[in-house]
Amino acid sequence: MMIRCLLVLVLCASCGDDKSEDSAAALPIANSWNGAGPAALGASIPGRMVPSDPHAGLDLGGAGDPHAGLDMGGASDPHAGLDMTAGELMAPNPDRIVDPNIFVKGTLASTTDIASLIEVGDIVFLSVRPINKATGDILGQPLAVERIDVRTLPVDFYLSAANSMVAGTEFAGDVEVYARVDRDGEASTVEAGDIEGRVRASIPAEGLELSLSSIVK
Repeated sequence: MMIRCLLVLVLCASCGDDKSEDSAAALPIANSWNGAGPAALGASIPGRMVPSDPHAGLDLGGAGDPHAGLDMGGASDPHAGLDMTAGELMAPNPDRIVDPNIFVKGTLASTTDIASLIEVGDIVFLSVRPINKATGDILGQPLAVERIDVRTLPVDFYLSAANSMVAGTEFAGDVEVYARVDRDGEASTVEAGDIEGRVRASIPAEGLELSLSSIVK
């Protein structure tokens, strides 16, 4: 009986030694893991994906620079290489010939409830603006502009190509004649308290009745 027990103990000890050796052979030595990185670990473990280089196979000699191949000598100037004179608006020739038969004219007045708000010395800006006849939408810059210093209302007005601000402007078509009493004296600004009015016409036009009738809110 003692002999059988001794044999069992010897066999168990022998099996334990074999298992330890197999485990040690399956794993890399602990020191070899230090600093090995994902690629080394992946290579040592079957079936493990090795991270790829996203730039692998690419020639990065100049590809990393979005301006590679471009002459950036003037890149600090966003308009470099462009002819910036093409979009400039030129003033009309003061000696140009203006057809006297092409005009818009009429009378500027005010409604009764507005009349007391308009004072002597107020500035009225007039403009003739191209429109879409069907919708009334403004289609572009004014064809002509004028300024009236109010002394009394009603007052006559007359605008033609002589009042245009840009060379080459064609004074023709469907338009809106717009008037505004401007409190700050700046034609480019519209502020609360300004008084305005408008009338539609087709150039040439006469006998227009333009009434200052609403207050800008």
